[in-house]
Amino acid sequence: MKVRLSSIAEERTQLDPAVLLESFTRQVSDVLEKSGGEHAEALTQQQLLSVIRQAVLDALRSRKLHLSHLAELERMVKDGTLEQVPQLLPEWFVRAGLERVDDPTAHPERFTVINEGHDGQFVQVVQSAYIDQMTGQTIRPGQLRRTTTPQLQETAVTDTVSGE
Repeated sequence: MKVRLSSIAEERTQLDPAVLLESFTRQVSDVLEKSGGEHAEALTQQQLLSVIRQAVLDALRSRKLHLSHLAELERMVKDGTLEQVPQLLPEWFVRAGLERVDDPTAHPERFTVINEGHDGQFVQVVQSAYIDQMTGQTIRPGQLRRTTTPQLQETAVTDTVSGE
């Protein structure tokens, strides 16, 4: 365990903001040079640096939020109050901008069917989908199971619910 923690600590040093910014700037400049005219002319170097700087700052804010949640979890472990986690999750989701989706009819593209080919006309949500509210990206796709009998947490299948 000591070796693993040491390895993780070494990897963490690569997250220094100055190192990240320099690396991003170099990589984006290389890509723009190789891509030729249209992208290179659209952004000035100052605009490019501004966009990259903002992306790094956003990533660091996200990291800080993640670290605060880990610290809070550790405190709860030490205090023996882990039973409070379910009550805190909605607040953490709001702070992080994370949306849990349990309705496959509202966002069928956010779900995959795990027993594709089954003839059931109903679906059961096996796992919720999670969406980043800021970017609209799926953080974790949900999972559905087709069934032949309706249950309390099942929704009728429509043709829009697919495994893709």
